[in-house]
Amino acid sequence: MNSSRSSGHQDLLNTVAEAARLHAHRPAVIDRAGTTTYAHLMIRARQWSEDFRARGVRPGDLVALLLPPGRDAIAAALAAFMTGAAYAPIDPAQPARRIGRMLQGCRPALCLSVAGADVDGRPTVAPEQLAGGWAKDTTTPLDLTDLPDVPTRPADVAYVIHTSGSTGNPKGVQVEHHGVLELIDDFADRAPVPEVHRGAAWSSPDFDASIWEVWPVLTHGGTVVVVPEEDRLDAADYLGFLDRHAIHTAYIPPSFLPDLRARTAADPAFCRELTRLMVGVEPIPLGLLQDLMRHRSGLTVVNAYGTAETTVICAVFTVPRTGGDPLARTPIGTAVRGSRLAVIDESGALSADGHGELVAIGGCVARGYLGASGEAAARFFTWPDGERAYRTGDLVSTLPDGNIVFGGRADRQLKVRGYRIEPGEVEAAVHAVVDVQEVVVGARDLPGHGPAVVAYLRPRPGEGLDERAARARLRQRLPAYAVPAAFVLVEVVPLTKNGKTDHAALAALPLPLSLPGASSGAGAGISPVGGSAAGALSLSGSVTGPSPLGAGATALDLVIDSWQAVLGAAPVSARDGFVDIGGTSLSAVRVATRLRELTGRRVSAADVLTTADAEGLAARIEEAPFTETQAVPAAPQGAVRGPLSPAQLAMWMHETVTDNPELYIENACFELRGSLDAGLLTAALEATFAAHPVFGSTVTADGSLPVQQLGVHRIAVRRVSAAEAGDTASAAEAFVLRESRTGIDLSGGPLTRCLLITVAEDHHILLFVWHHLVVDAVSFQVFLDDLHRRYADPAFLPEPSPVTACDLNARETAALDHPATRARAAEAVTRLKGVELLPLAGRRIVLDAADACGLPVEIAFGTALPAPTAVGRIGTTLPALLSAAFQRAVGETLGLQDFPLGLVTAGRTENHSSRATGCFVNTVLLRADGDPHTAPESAVLAAAEQLAQAVSEQDLPFSAVAAELLRDVNPRPRSFPEVCLSMSTAIRLELPGATCVRRRLRHPQPKFDLALIVEYAQGGLSGELHYRRQLIDDATAGRVVTAFAGQLAVLTAGVTAAEAEFVG
Repeated sequence: MNSSRSSGHQDLLNTVAEAARLHAHRPAVIDRAGTTTYAHLMIRARQWSEDFRARGVRPGDLVALLLPPGRDAIAAALAAFMTGAAYAPIDPAQPARRIGRMLQGCRPALCLSVAGADVDGRPTVAPEQLAGGWAKDTTTPLDLTDLPDVPTRPADVAYVIHTSGSTGNPKGVQVEHHGVLELIDDFADRAPVPEVHRGAAWSSPDFDASIWEVWPVLTHGGTVVVVPEEDRLDAADYLGFLDRHAIHTAYIPPSFLPDLRARTAADPAFCRELTRLMVGVEPIPLGLLQDLMRHRSGLTVVNAYGTAETTVICAVFTVPRTGGDPLARTPIGTAVRGSRLAVIDESGALSADGHGELVAIGGCVARGYLGASGEAAARFFTWPDGERAYRTGDLVSTLPDGNIVFGGRADRQLKVRGYRIEPGEVEAAVHAVVDVQEVVVGARDLPGHGPAVVAYLRPRPGEGLDERAARARLRQRLPAYAVPAAFVLVEVVPLTKNGKTDHAALAALPLPLSLPGASSGAGAGISPVGGSAAGALSLSGSVTGPSPLGAGATALDLVIDSWQAVLGAAPVSARDGFVDIGGTSLSAVRVATRLRELTGRRVSAADVLTTADAEGLAARIEEAPFTETQAVPAAPQGAVRGPLSPAQLAMWMHETVTDNPELYIENACFELRGSLDAGLLTAALEATFAAHPVFGSTVTADGSLPVQQLGVHRIAVRRVSAAEAGDTASAAEAFVLRESRTGIDLSGGPLTRCLLITVAEDHHILLFVWHHLVVDAVSFQVFLDDLHRRYADPAFLPEPSPVTACDLNARETAALDHPATRARAAEAVTRLKGVELLPLAGRRIVLDAADACGLPVEIAFGTALPAPTAVGRIGTTLPALLSAAFQRAVGETLGLQDFPLGLVTAGRTENHSSRATGCFVNTVLLRADGDPHTAPESAVLAAAEQLAQAVSEQDLPFSAVAAELLRDVNPRPRSFPEVCLSMSTAIRLELPGATCVRRRLRHPQPKFDLALIVEYAQGGLSGELHYRRQLIDDATAGRVVTAFAGQLAVLTAGVTAAEAEFVG
């Protein structure tokens, strides 16, 4: 093993030169240009240094390098050293204006760039314009006497690297030679590598990890292998690169580590040469790193911490193979060689308890910021013993063994409801209770919650998330305010170009459509029918789908159209750069996906991010190879044929007896305006239907019982032209209403139909019609979420649910005869003894059309009905408030004080996959209190307790409770339950590039005597009161609606007053 540098020199130039003298013909750099030996590299650097001098570069100057990683950038840095200058690496992919601000701040004597073009008005020189070419003869021994005689002192500046500034202007950090060499020596002793070794250069040039990737390798005679852009952004690509090139030493970003663990565990030969692994940037669980070492006996893992101001790394921790808490964050260790660490409190004094802000002292501390003054300069100061020091602004804790644990940036610390929360604590807790690959925690303002904790989870392949179980376990580890109020599943944790988690990109992702309460209050977590499925979350941010350009579109046309669509940008020109107009790593992935679909050629996110402008990307696409055939959705898992559930069987019987094919017809209609690719949407719809075969079901009689068969029909989208729908708005409206009410043949199917109606070029109507027996609203939202992703990314394949509707229905049917089910049903019935039934004689099973009626219910959030956030502030929940108001409205209008209330619930339990689609709704029977004179706070509290009861019983089949109840109550099988309440979150469709507005097509088909069906959306409540004229006339129904709104106001005022009195 090579544990020392080739010489005792105290500057980078002479140390590399000594390695070159010893290993002249050994490869120094491997990049796209091929293999460059040490002799080759040093000859080129010497020639360039002479050119630098001729262009006016003098000792103490700066040479700016706007070059990608590779031999040119390394040779240019060495050439700068040979002139006594320092170099300033700048990523050429950055926006030109930002580069201009960097150059203005560091005032380089010379600026090199790939093209040699002006950058923000400043002239640059291309490497090809410098004197000398890459030497062909590399066999002649290198004569060190040919190197320029430039005395370099350890305290001279080696490089200037830029960090973000609070004012928007990047700050140039001046790093000296001795600090880099101390770091190199520390790692050489701590984690030695073979004498002949290869190191991967993954980092972008202005990310200071690139310093660690290049100079430790070259000063020890190793080979720097540059990772090409196409292998940088994806974990599989980068890890495959490390394996193919037999890399010995590498930096791997935290988000790639779970993939490395999986690959090394599965394949003993994968990355077998990897000897030294440097990790850091973010907290990493200790167990993850120890797993890597168990899979590779010769691997040393070093967790490093530092900043640009502390010469890349100021603290290091060599990970032990055993011991410690595997779920705890890995310590950052102790100071690197030649430096010290101190922990200070808020007053600036040494912390008495080892908790506080970390200060780096000594050799690792940079000289300071170029030209800085004021607060920025003050972060550098002199320690009492005279050594240079730097306040990192990071919070740490000191362990009993002297190792330090990173606690997080002060500005990333979360504050929720007055409590301060460390994200790392929540991340460790989530890791402890949920088996996921990655967790990132942040804070966001959530509808109905206000500021709350959000956990972004990267699940293992094929696995989902049981939110209810996760929260229950987290409450055992965290205070209630620290339990995440929302879980957002992501396919990949987005990174900045420097390999750090892109928290801004995560914060821009759409939230779950249904946000269960993070507290344990009554009613929290209820998932009523129509709400979003737990775990059925959108996995990506809002994107824009393609629009047709015609067969004659060029590659440049497609690039410009894609950029404008995805970024929502103003008109794009051929010379615009993707990053310049607001592109990010996430949006680059979406652009690449869209371009692959449109062109059929291989386009990567790296292509989008690294190509200088739209014209260049178009040229790259034209030269790219064609992609492979697009994959098709995976086949469903589990049973595809089985008996109906008890609820489905009741629907089937009810429809059969009444001979009313419209009774259980459901619809969802969306008006789409804006840029929409109808062809792409049609393909996305049909692919998403295929991924959820329940939509293609039929129901056939198998002997005496009906059976559901999944996937019998392929659901095709019916495209309807404006002429076919009607040339006038009224005609089109009538067409949509007619289609929404057309019955469905249960036995023949299909039980789902979908129409895409073109009203105008930028105006479409999307209509879904299905039999309620097929899917409920929760399942339909799962479908809509998948449709959103498929339209945004045509390569997206919805993940199959591990269980099907047939599997779950069979379980529920089997549970009906179980003694435990009957016991639970009997217990539920005890609270319903003696309830009043609605006074109605001579009920008819077959209803006249005029007997089915409905009144709209529209209540905006305001004083009478607080928004969910405001409801939480007065100590209750919106469902509890609505339930109490409806019960009191029925009592006030119909004179009922004590009556059975059917509450519709999602019927989903821990046995249901969050991605299962089908009809799982259930009705829970509650004992309602219709007394309008009960104190408001008591009525709402009772309603909240009822909702909690409903949650606990939503897996208890209604038919089992009804059968038990009818043993002792005057049988009324045609009227149970007589009053019903359904509350849900409104279903929502998002299609990139289009505004999607839900249109409510009123089509009352009352299944009960009196039912309030409401959805809550962003602006308030919307729904209908369904009733039968056999029981209630139109005027009485109107009074129920009026009373409901009035009771909401009364309850809100009463609960608000009670809460204020309690708080006071």
